[in-house]
Parts: sequence; structure tokens; C-alpha cells
Amino acid sequence: MAKKKLVTSRNKKEITHGSAIAGVLDVLLTDFETLTWVLGHQSEYKHAVLSGLSPTEWQAIQEEKRNRRAIQMLKKRKVLEEHTRGEQLVVQLSCDAIVASLKKRISLNQKALTKDAWCLVLFDFPVGSGTARQFWRRFLKMSGFTQIQLSVWGTRCDVAKDLQLLVKILGVSDWVKIYIGSEPMK
Repeated sequence: MAKKKLVTSRNKKEITHGSAIAGVLDVLLTDFETLTWVLGHQSEYKHAVLSGLSPTEWQAIQEEKRNRRAIQMLKKRKVLEEHTRGEQLVVQLSCDAIVASLKKRISLNQKALTKDAWCLVLFDFPVGSGTARQFWRRFLKMSGFTQIQLSVWGTRCDVAKDLQLLVKILGVSDWVKIYIGSEPMK
């Protein structure tokens, strides 16, 4: 048997691995980990002991409860939508959640396009849709775009795919166009 040396912090004595003292130390360390968990989760441990479950089984049950509560909260905030298809339960992200996610991805994207390339957004909303114009201007400005003209904005970040998906989901593809181009050669 290979001998490994353990050193205790009190008296700095060497203990060979496999000895009775090393075995006792291993048991104490394992029990100490269980005891630390029990002290941190006293009410959970009480329920686990009364129901006859092991701590691992009890933790799995508690994790499942937390997941169910999180799903309920997301449904309440209208982030998740629930449908039944036959006997299957289908849970999917809501359209508002997808739009919010895309907007966040676009505004956080820092991946640069190739040298001298620009992602241009041109929009021309019909008369009477001033709120849509204001939304696009505010959104593009907050996402780091540079205003080139009143309804022409550009960035050097690679956001064209996410922008195209956002335009498609919002149903404004008739009024918003996205191009990737480069500066003219001099």
C-alpha cells in the first residue's frame, strides 16, 4: 500500500494514509460536510428525516420545486407561454420575451465586422407612425449605432442577422431595411 502523509494543523504530526487515525479523519471530514449542510438547511433536513429521504433525494425534490416556482413566475411575467398539443404540454418563450432577448443581444454585441464594413439600417415608416420612428431611433442610439441621416443609422458591429430577425418578428420589414456594405475605395 502506498503511504501518503497527512499533516494535522494542531500538532503537525505525520499520519500515514491507511492507518486507523487516517480512517477516522476521513469519516470525520465526511460527517463534517453532512453536518455543515444540515446546519445550513435545518428545516429541509427536518423534513427529509421525518419523511425518511436521504439528503440527496430531498435536495432533488427541492430543486424540482424551485424549478416549478421559476416557471410559474416566468408565466406570470408573460415570458413563457403554455399550450397543450394532444396530450403533450408545450412551453415556449413568448413573442415579447424573444423581442426583448434580441434587443439585448443587439445592444450587447461587440463583434466587429470586417475592415471598412458597415451595417446600415434604413427606415421609412408611413405618416402617422411617429412612435415607431421614435422607437427605432431610440433603440438604434441605445444599441451604439451612429446616425448618418435622419432615418439612416450605421454600426461597425456584426448585428445584421439579429436585426433582420427582429424586423421580421415585429412585422416592419416593409419599412425597415438592413444592409451590409463597405466604404467606397479612395
